[in-house]
Amino acid sequence: MGIKENMSNPAPSWWRKLENGLLVIIIPSALLIIEGWDLNEEISNKAMLIISVGLTAVVKFIGMMLRGAEVYSAKTVNPDKENPGGKG
Repeated sequence: MGIKENMSNPAPSWWRKLENGLLVIIIPSALLIIEGWDLNEEISNKAMLIISVGLTAVVKFIGMMLRGAEVYSAKTVNPDKENPGGKG
């Protein structure tokens, strides 16, 4: 599978759920830790920005690398398209 085909597929659903959880938990936790270090305001703001952008970039990059792990087809996306009534 080439890069173009791989980039059109989403990351696996388990990763997308984990990614959302990681971003909701890790970034605010890291920012609270930095806030507790009692640095001056300028350094604290720069550190928060760098850490929040860096963590988001790392998590999204991992998701990009996992793309194509699940192969989607018409049957996977809409299994009842061939049989709309659901009767066999």
